[in-house]
Amino acid sequence: MALLLLPMTYQTYAKAFTMPAITWLWVMGLSLVGTVIPFFLYMSALHKLPATKASVFTVFEPFTAIVLSIVLLHQSLNGMQYSGMVLILLATLLNSIKLPLQRHRQLTEVDTQV
Repeated sequence: MALLLLPMTYQTYAKAFTMPAITWLWVMGLSLVGTVIPFFLYMSALHKLPATKASVFTVFEPFTAIVLSIVLLHQSLNGMQYSGMVLILLATLLNSIKLPLQRHRQLTEVDTQV
């Protein structure tokens, strides 16, 4: 899709087309590492895990990006970013916990179907 839209962006972003070839290689590498590889990893996870469990890993994508930016790029975070990380972890944890009432409902549904 990006290759189809590339000619349309020439007028707006003409300076981008004068970048050296090494810069274009870095852009392609970044797109490969940031989009293509994670997509194929997620699709391969869907073959081995149920969709609900595989989707839990997609929730960690922003968290992983923040941690990697701290470790690799030595970025500092503010309070809002730390609270976002905590919210991601809490939401994932709460989503994975089966509450007793939910467990009871699931057992009841199975019993009534049999």
